[in-house]
Amino acid sequence: MENYLQKGEIKIICATTTLAMGVNLPFKNVILSIDKIESVTGDNKDARLTSLTFTDIENMGGRAGRLNSGKKEEFGRVIFIAHSLISECIYKNLYFNFLRDGVEKGKVAEEVIPYPETGDVDGAGVIAGPGKREKDLDTLLLRLIVGGKDTLDTILAGINEGSLREASSASLPEGKEHHGYWQFIIDKKRCREKIGDSLVRLKKEQLITENDRKIFSATDAGTLVIAKGIKVDTYLYFLSWLKGSIKGELNPLEIIFTLTLSEDGKALPIPYPQFYRKGYKEGRYRHTDWKEIYRNKLLNLVFELGEEGKEVYQGEHGLQKGKTGLDDYLAFKKTLLLHDWIGSREIKSIEQEYSLYRGAVKRLGEGFSWLADCLAAVAEDAGWKKEREKDLEKIKCLSGRLVEGVEEEGLMLAQLHIPGLTRSYIRRLVKEGYNDEDCLREVGENGLEAILPGRLVKRIQERIKEEKRKEKKGQEQELKKEKGNDKEMGKEKLKKKPVGESGYEKSGIGNLQAVLEIDKRRPDRIIFEGNEVKVSAKRYALLYFLAKHIREVVSYNQLLEEIWKDDENAIYTRILEHLYQLKKNILRVTGNNNGQKEKINQLFRVIPGRGIMLNIGKKELKIN
Repeated sequence: MENYLQKGEIKIICATTTLAMGVNLPFKNVILSIDKIESVTGDNKDARLTSLTFTDIENMGGRAGRLNSGKKEEFGRVIFIAHSLISECIYKNLYFNFLRDGVEKGKVAEEVIPYPETGDVDGAGVIAGPGKREKDLDTLLLRLIVGGKDTLDTILAGINEGSLREASSASLPEGKEHHGYWQFIIDKKRCREKIGDSLVRLKKEQLITENDRKIFSATDAGTLVIAKGIKVDTYLYFLSWLKGSIKGELNPLEIIFTLTLSEDGKALPIPYPQFYRKGYKEGRYRHTDWKEIYRNKLLNLVFELGEEGKEVYQGEHGLQKGKTGLDDYLAFKKTLLLHDWIGSREIKSIEQEYSLYRGAVKRLGEGFSWLADCLAAVAEDAGWKKEREKDLEKIKCLSGRLVEGVEEEGLMLAQLHIPGLTRSYIRRLVKEGYNDEDCLREVGENGLEAILPGRLVKRIQERIKEEKRKEKKGQEQELKKEKGNDKEMGKEKLKKKPVGESGYEKSGIGNLQAVLEIDKRRPDRIIFEGNEVKVSAKRYALLYFLAKHIREVVSYNQLLEEIWKDDENAIYTRILEHLYQLKKNILRVTGNNNGQKEKINQLFRVIPGRGIMLNIGKKELKIN
């Protein structure tokens, strides 16, 4: 890496602290994210987010503009990533001001500013790193119990070790060291009392159990909370919402609003636009207006969707005046922003509306995607997989949409992660009826060029070819495996029965009666091989028209004039999309295996450049 970097072959390196400090990597720019994941014990259960020390920053920052780089230029720059104005202030106070003071006094920064001294309740000081009062004792205790601290003594010992300290301990026992940068402080005088109260609450909420020998153990729900990394209060809020009276159809707006009102949702930061500050461009913006603006916008959206009767909008942190704090107002803003992000609104319009750049919006979406995934896990644990499976799938789907910033129909396209396939291009494809990779494969290059730029079409075609190669390789490996198994068993490999191009009877199910049944009185479904298949009105109309012309090639123009006569913008690709979805619906019911796919493809024959043929005999088709 060092050699190729010196030659200029490597331009960017993404590294952990270990690599960034231990290897000679002279760069012009070093970009630091101030947080890192650290485990005191080396166990992933004990992993937590902590901050870089001054030594970390000096060592990693030293990669910039190395004097021994052998280059004439000795330019170097360290860039700190601050995700909001508050984090910018924190970084300046923690690092820049301290370093500047050290330079002015002619001393090393570590000598001028050691770890800040934290006083205890008796006035004694502890120098062990920046400290903060532990406010979420419930989650801390649950994490310790899940990590194996199963008695009160081991819990107390766990609190005194690692990156935790008691506020009144003037010093650590000999041989003990504090690990990590941020130190949690717990008041020793009330330590046992607070821990006792928290343990009672955890038992009451069925997150832990205690046996006769005073041994604690986490329940499945308790383990879930720690595994997902959420706070106990967030879990309990999610659980109360899931078990509450959710009226009508579950709407993405309701889910997002629930996420933003949770403790973890409130903690996810949203950058603070400059014009909210008092005195900024006075007359154009008033710094107090934004709160009511977002409340009113959210109220209007709730009424437009007919959601005003739902409990989540009426509760303690709902949209009613007089009960709203700053966290609630920020929750309103986050809800509106995320709802626009997963909708059809252009990103430029979102940036202008909320005075945020796309990166900040995406970062917020990723954070709430994690929360939505946690909500889905809690819902599954609460029995939604059996009782409310469709609603559970909506939450899981929303988790994916929050990452990609797309509508539900475009999620599969977004998850292909094709460079250049942005939200706007995905929306174009969905509008034309293409919502997954199979659709892109069927429409072909010519069809895509009418919708997307040429360079993007080439990337899509390259991806399709790559997937085809992988699929072919997988089939070859499977075939070799089957041949090997047959040889071991002393059996000959069974040959596949060829499927005729001119008759559905030869496909293997021609002996069935009424393979396909169409009822004029039920345009919402068809019967295929005895299975009911739900279809939309357009797909029913397409199938009915083909059924009236069985074994005939019906041209695209005929179908457009018959079914899409009122839509002047409809083109042949619209027909192929509905045909694809019709096949997909049938396969979902009958089984999505290779043999069934082959039968369905023979049933609906696409004749290139001409049209479509329903390839079935009169005996196998029944129209009521």
